[in-house]
Amino acid sequence: MAAEEKFEELGKESNQKRTAARTEERFPVEFERVSEADARGLERLYLAKRTAEREDVAGAAGDDLGDQFTTMGATPAQVQMFQQTVRLIRQLEDKVDQLHAAVTGKPLSAAKRQKAMCIDLSSGGMRFITGVPLAKGDHMKIVIPLPPPHPVTVSAVGKAVKISEVRLASGKKACEAAIQFTAINEQDQEEIVSYSFKRQREMAYKTTGPAEGEDEEEEKK
Repeated sequence: MAAEEKFEELGKESNQKRTAARTEERFPVEFERVSEADARGLERLYLAKRTAEREDVAGAAGDDLGDQFTTMGATPAQVQMFQQTVRLIRQLEDKVDQLHAAVTGKPLSAAKRQKAMCIDLSSGGMRFITGVPLAKGDHMKIVIPLPPPHPVTVSAVGKAVKISEVRLASGKKACEAAIQFTAINEQDQEEIVSYSFKRQREMAYKTTGPAEGEDEEEEKK
């Protein structure tokens, strides 16, 4: 079952070199499949309001409260620590749910968000690997907790446009899905762009060192 899969292994190895090449950028995301009709109904809401303003996912990683803390004078570091703590609590809750299901023999709720590992992300779509079987044309709600250096949660309505089979390091088969966002708020798109820019800068720094003048700026801080 998907709940028993070790998702930290997703993306580490596969028979496809193009998957392995992106493993360094992997981070966990969640998705919930919905009908095409439900997806169409959600699109207007997702376009009109950013993630932190919507009741369906607001607070999923503490982002709505994070905004409130910012207006109260909290530093970015304090807000980031709070959001990371909320994420850890949610992960623990998921573990408890899985343990309860294993002990009682009762399956997890069908409405439970499924786990996946993001291996490629842009403001218009993403690719992820999951132990859950998917089909081309599947519609879904996706929650994307962007990791540091830009820890903000965004969400979108998406559609699977390509499905490939990959093999995990454990030898188990998994599904690699290319997702096109059919509805995402403009501010959420900007958050993804900000994350990508910061991540590229971080990787460039690790590879070549600070750009001219950056080390001086760091010393002044």
